[in-house]
Amino acid sequence: MNDVRAGHGANVLGSRQFQVVGRGTNAERAFWTEVAKALEIHGDDGYTGTIAEKYKFVLFERPVDAPVSKIVRWALEIPFADRDFMASDIPPSVRQLVYQVADLTSDKWGPAVAMQLTPEETGDQRGDSSEQVYLFFGSAPY
Repeated sequence: MNDVRAGHGANVLGSRQFQVVGRGTNAERAFWTEVAKALEIHGDDGYTGTIAEKYKFVLFERPVDAPVSKIVRWALEIPFADRDFMASDIPPSVRQLVYQVADLTSDKWGPAVAMQLTPEETGDQRGDSSEQVYLFFGSAPY
């Protein structure tokens, strides 16, 4: 199962954070494969707190100044903290990106966020160039 933390994220106002690693020839295929897996595992009652509740995603270009893992951490923490307070921890070069991602991930009814991962980030050294790896994350109704 590629579900990294589905159903195990923070619970905020009837939502849960999720992170799912998906593989496919493109982001669209990877997304729908992970949605189908989550539906099979968690059902389709509409309140699973997983990617099963998502019907679209927004693909962001990966930043060069910060690893995807930090962008995700900052974006998922912002709803729990003061943006001005957190701004000192976020490099100015990626601050706007983090805020855009945070706005999307805090909307349980909105799209998932996607970023492409590198082989170094996934630990995958197979070098299969036909398959891309993406991280899908956000919050979903729970």
